[in-house]
Amino acid sequence: MSSRLGFPHGGLPDQGWKLYITSLVMIVTAGLFTLSRCVLRLHTRQFGRDDTVIVVSLLFSVLLSVTIQLAVEHGYGMHKVDLTKSELLAALRWFFIAQTPYKVVTCLNKVSAILLYQRIFISRRFQIAAWICLGIVVSWSLGSIAATILQCIPIAGSWDKSVHAKCIDSNAFWMGYSISNILTDVMVLALPIPQVLKLHLDLRERILLCGVFLMGGFVTVASILRATAVHNSLRNQSDSTWNFISRGIWTLIEANLGIICASLPILKRPIGSLLSRLFGPMSAGQSSDTWYSDGPPVHRTLDLPPRRGPFTPGGMQPVRNHRQGDWQSAARDSDIELLHTKGMDSGPYLGGVLRKDSWTVTTEQARVMPVPNPTTPYWRTELHPIDEHRSTEQLPKQCDIAIIGAGLSGVATAYHLIKKSGSNPPSIVLLEARQVCSGATGRNGGHCKAKTTTLLGVARDKGVGVANELAAFVDQQIQALKHLVEEEDLDCEFELQRSYDVFLDPVEAVTVRKEFQAAVREGQEWTRTRSLIESKHLEQMTSMSGAQLAISCSICSFWPYKLVTQLLAKLVESGAVNLQTSTPVIGVGQVIDGSNVVETNRGQLRASKVIFATNAYTSGICPTFTDRIVPTNSTAVHITPENGPVHPHLSQTYNIGYQADRVDYLNPRPDGGIVVGGGQWTYRNDRKRWYNDWDDSKLLPEVMSHFDGLMQRHFLGWDSSGAEIDHMWTVIQGITPDGLPFVGEVVGQQGKQYVLAGYNGGGMAMIFLCAEGVAEMIVNAKLFEDTGLPMMMKSTAGRLRGSL
Repeated sequence: MSSRLGFPHGGLPDQGWKLYITSLVMIVTAGLFTLSRCVLRLHTRQFGRDDTVIVVSLLFSVLLSVTIQLAVEHGYGMHKVDLTKSELLAALRWFFIAQTPYKVVTCLNKVSAILLYQRIFISRRFQIAAWICLGIVVSWSLGSIAATILQCIPIAGSWDKSVHAKCIDSNAFWMGYSISNILTDVMVLALPIPQVLKLHLDLRERILLCGVFLMGGFVTVASILRATAVHNSLRNQSDSTWNFISRGIWTLIEANLGIICASLPILKRPIGSLLSRLFGPMSAGQSSDTWYSDGPPVHRTLDLPPRRGPFTPGGMQPVRNHRQGDWQSAARDSDIELLHTKGMDSGPYLGGVLRKDSWTVTTEQARVMPVPNPTTPYWRTELHPIDEHRSTEQLPKQCDIAIIGAGLSGVATAYHLIKKSGSNPPSIVLLEARQVCSGATGRNGGHCKAKTTTLLGVARDKGVGVANELAAFVDQQIQALKHLVEEEDLDCEFELQRSYDVFLDPVEAVTVRKEFQAAVREGQEWTRTRSLIESKHLEQMTSMSGAQLAISCSICSFWPYKLVTQLLAKLVESGAVNLQTSTPVIGVGQVIDGSNVVETNRGQLRASKVIFATNAYTSGICPTFTDRIVPTNSTAVHITPENGPVHPHLSQTYNIGYQADRVDYLNPRPDGGIVVGGGQWTYRNDRKRWYNDWDDSKLLPEVMSHFDGLMQRHFLGWDSSGAEIDHMWTVIQGITPDGLPFVGEVVGQQGKQYVLAGYNGGGMAMIFLCAEGVAEMIVNAKLFEDTGLPMMMKSTAGRLRGSL
């Protein structure tokens, strides 16, 4: 035997080279796609079951290629009459062996796709449908593999017709398998489409996203062409080593194309980036989809909505829309080191280059920054044109004030600075690592409230006066937000409401009742706006089954993303703020004249003052707060009743106490949907998964079972609502040693750097007035003590020495 890789030799025709070349090209291509997928997923810490399955599929595809090539080496591709008996049997045996890894590959490709869908679409109904599809694919594949191996008894009869064997009708089996393979392809392809069509996107975006998932249709086409080749080969089986080449080629193409197509959705953005570099950026009329995005910016001129409210119109620079690039690598690869702001001698500024001896760094600090591809919260399903806005194409070289972070803290601070500056406002540059309001503000519960148990704890641990001060501050916050919404005419579903702290555990209910009643008897000021509810109609009043106790208070709720983006659009449109999205800050240094130099992935910005409105990410660029503001992650979901809004409508928000250390928040939306957050106890013991973790691109699946069916279990009238989760996302919070935010001047950098961060999950109840206090310190040179802010929130050296 000497087939020479399937090429004709010795005057004998041979088309085995077609199989050899096809297998080589397809396995190399599939390998490159799989490698790229794994590198990307590992880089973003998103490697999951679907990736593991596709790697295993690639290994079986390699086995398929090897067995096909061994068949070719033994004469597959030549006429039977040109082969010796031993060559013929060897060629047919290897081709028979190749049938099993082929079926394993097609199975694993489908399994990987279904597992990917399960990571993206989290509703209970879809998860059940996906598991059913998975069961069908796996059971069908196992049966097909068993039938392939055992098509003849003894097995050798499958390739050696001289063996007396009992065999199934192989022709019918091959065609049956080909047809059922196509049907399961279609089933897997169709699985995510209904979910995509229900997303809160415009029609064009939904169609484009459907197109991404339907790229797997190329595999179905290959399956159909293979089925055609199988049918044609059955017409002439007398010379199978020659006539079966076409079906062998399509077998290799189908198997490896499945691996490639399974990786395309994950690699969509890098591939788009490559094409953009080869053929130029997309035009304004082309898609700007962000799904699985991690490529370079795309510039697109956009129009902001008409101005409303009191801001004076100003001349605007042309506005650009930018996509975030792979800025994390810029932070890692930069030779600029991060300034430690505590007790540091600033170095000189030399010709636009910062001396490295004026900086200090640790690798761990550099990593605490927003990650690309975060989970999508419900609040970000209706995006504003300002979302990926850049006021100028180039980063400004200098400004009076640089604000880092475009959530509520950063935008509110900019708003107050401008309002308080009158006719001579400072030049402000607002820097955002990702999109506007893509951090905690766009991921929280959407209500402004202090829990009763929080105030009881503050009164017990820090004194009644501190509890009174905190409660009054939150009440002032509610009124200030109401005034803002009315004055600026913001359409953000703002509503003054009552809220219930509901206790389901009888033991906790007794404890809370006793403590609250004692606080009332003592005349603690904060209790005057709260009401203890112990009526026999408690369940009816709270709409909660099993309620043991409830305490009501006044709160406000709103759509945080809409409030922030609409307010920011006014600031940008007036020319008061230069917004730069997708511009992560890598470090902040100082030069000899005392001004700050902000280092970004797009260059340096010199600023007289810097404000860190960065919450959980603060220690990444201001190491003074390393281990003082620690990032942690939690989970929130949006639940939608399948059969439309449930009546009567829940008109109040909730904190639900299942036990003393198990609490959820719940915010009913005007359209009947529900935002719920909490469930930390489901993963609390695995500390490394949530503590000092700032990756909001991953979910914590343990909490899913808690949120699934929550409304049906606990709320009256919801048992037949069909309510299910349609959005689930991760929230990154900044926690501090004493449970209070750091507000005011950065210790050691008085008058130069300011901070408002570390809200411990309660930012909505504190941020707006904290921002006003910081603005007072900057514009009117007030001391913290004169701003009216609670002294317990002041950023001090003593608080920095605290421990978590």
